[in-house]
Amino acid sequence: MQEVWREREGQEPQRLAEGYERTHMPTAQVGERPVTWNERLLLVRSLQHAGAATAALQARVTKAPQALAQLTERKQGKKRFDDVAAVQQAAQAILKAYRVEGLLTLTVTEQGEERPVRAYGI
Repeated sequence: MQEVWREREGQEPQRLAEGYERTHMPTAQVGERPVTWNERLLLVRSLQHAGAATAALQARVTKAPQALAQLTERKQGKKRFDDVAAVQQAAQAILKAYRVEGLLTLTVTEQGEERPVRAYGI
């Protein structure tokens, strides 16, 4: 792995990227004769881009559980789910929207309680 540095006059050198180079010799048929040439393949990873991608991923991983927690919150005018499958489907849609599928583990459990209700007119 080679490092890519930027050097400016009067400033310290700044590391910009890292990567490597590979030489490849492809061959193609042109007419009746084969033609071979050299290609240089460069794979470069920008440190600034990698840092921004990491920060964006951290933000999505932080926001997704908050959105999942609000999914079953009871509020006026908010949709209520009838069964576990509907909650599971909505939760999977949230994970897909935040692009964190496979990064978070989701378990949906159903809780219920029975309460006695007095009969009318007795």
